[in-house]
Amino acid sequence: MTNKPAKRKIDAAGLAVAPGFIDFYSHSDEELLLGAEAQSKIRQGVTTEIIGQDGGSVAPF
Repeated sequence: MTNKPAKRKIDAAGLAVAPGFIDFYSHSDEELLLGAEAQSKIRQGVTTEIIGQDGGSVAPF
């Protein structure tokens, strides 16, 4: 990383700020086949999902 100034600053004064959330127990396996954009998850701040933890899988696609 280089020490460069930010191109854009966001004033978050008085707001709650959090990094993207990880949904570590999701049942969205079949959602990948229906619509991979996952807009409902993105609107909730989820940026990472772990799927297939119950032994199920949609593979092979």
